[in-house]
Amino acid sequence: MVRYLPIISSAVLFGCSSIPYGEFDGQRESADTRDVVVVFDDGVLVLDSSTKPKTVGANALQKLEPGHHVLAVRIAADVSSRGDDEPLRELALDVAPCTKYRFIGKAVDGRWVVAAVGEVAIADCGARSK
Repeated sequence: MVRYLPIISSAVLFGCSSIPYGEFDGQRESADTRDVVVVFDDGVLVLDSSTKPKTVGANALQKLEPGHHVLAVRIAADVSSRGDDEPLRELALDVAPCTKYRFIGKAVDGRWVVAAVGEVAIADCGARSK
């Protein structure tokens, strides 16, 4: 006997504005900061590094389901420097519905670090009570 389980794709899940979600925003803020991109979300690959030249910064904004996530993030190399990306770093994040979490890569004492910038509410994401 074959059992079929319902599968909801993330495209369907996040395509509807009535379902709350959270966001990881790693877009750089200025010329002296760098994008922080999500490579893995809970062990699932979300950025294929073989396509990096086409996607620098593409995963700097990542929608996430509410709840606990373990993200593997990378500080992207500055496009103009042609340098290498920084190594993967693990980041645990408890995502609240309709909340955007801001991170940047910044230089501290000659080393690049992932820095939390803050969090803001996402307008119209569907978490309002009816």
